[in-house]
Amino acid sequence: MAEELGFFDAMRAVITPLTSARSLFSILEQAERQGVLTALRDGATPGDVARAVKVSEDWVDAVCAALIVNGVADSDAGEIRLTPPWRALTAEDAFQPLRNIFAQSRAIDMMLSTPDATYSTIAASERSAFAHSVSPNPYSRELVARIREDPLADPWFAPMHAGGRYLELGCGIAGRMLTMLQAMPRLHAVGVELDPVLADEARDRAADLGLADRVDIVTGDATTYRGDEAFDFGFWSQWFFPTATRADALASMFANLRTGGIVRSPVFGEHERMAHEPFGEHARQYSLDRVLLASWGVPERTPDQLATELAAAGFIDISAVRTDATTSIYARRP
Repeated sequence: MAEELGFFDAMRAVITPLTSARSLFSILEQAERQGVLTALRDGATPGDVARAVKVSEDWVDAVCAALIVNGVADSDAGEIRLTPPWRALTAEDAFQPLRNIFAQSRAIDMMLSTPDATYSTIAASERSAFAHSVSPNPYSRELVARIREDPLADPWFAPMHAGGRYLELGCGIAGRMLTMLQAMPRLHAVGVELDPVLADEARDRAADLGLADRVDIVTGDATTYRGDEAFDFGFWSQWFFPTATRADALASMFANLRTGGIVRSPVFGEHERMAHEPFGEHARQYSLDRVLLASWGVPERTPDQLATELAAAGFIDISAVRTDATTSIYARRP
């Protein structure tokens, strides 16, 4: 029989690491909001940072000490500079601005800690924050260039460079579409979004990026949408669709695609790795994500389960393709 731990040993073993990580995350969020992380990207003294962002030097000293001890920054001859991972996360062209990642955490905390809170019932500002955090950043020149210059890295993008019509069911704030449209100037797109606040924001972003003439954001129900013309490509944001809506959403996608049209839908989680490391880092994160999606009424979908859904909707030639950190299921309308 395993020896029982005393209270304080148990605290140090399991609670203290959690509370310390949470405190560091909160300090980082405040430092980002105050401009401290930006000021430290290329190196600065605490005094320089305090004067630049107009906050107490004592507070900046304490924050810098915490960042150094926790591996966020290094000190060299009195100058504090972010470590390489944090320089990447705070880069202007990052896949996601760091502020969006912090906002996502706040939104998730609210949904997990509030009874009956779901993505559709939280405040519009929180939905927007979450949407920003899970959507590609269309203002990232590096991301746009990557899609434009290396289409063969993802079989999904290659044929879109020749043009065509693209449909996204559950487009949110349209980060994916607007990034693709910049990289592929012959492509035209329609995004369908149930939330009018997110749809309005998607339209504003399209106009801001000069893409309003090539994208139409429809405020409406993806399960009943029918376009005037057939689409060549479709994308289904399946992790925002509760069980009761899924069959109708796939029927809508099937009806809107032309014969031979291709649909893509992503799966969260690295399932092959989790199979070999059932208690590893990826399995732990996946288990937490499942709790959030379950609170929305969205069922778990492994690659095989999502493939089965697409087959039941009438799609054929179904395959799983892994690119970067995402596994997607591809299928064709016969």
